[in-house]
Amino acid sequence: MESAIIMPWGKTYWHLSYYHRGQGHTAYVSEEQLESVQLALQNYRNLQELCKTLIDYSLELANLTDKENGS
Repeated sequence: MESAIIMPWGKTYWHLSYYHRGQGHTAYVSEEQLESVQLALQNYRNLQELCKTLIDYSLELANLTDKENGS
């Protein structure tokens, strides 16, 4: 989350900027939703790291398979 914004009616919202399918978006997250959104963002970061690890291992396996087959 970038920063807290206090709206004219007195509620605090957090500014969230993100990209989806190449398009920039902005959302405002209420205090009530903040913990849930932060957890979702952390889960997404974890997923990205797991995907990178899966790709690394897949490439390593492909290289080992090529070496075994004499390619």
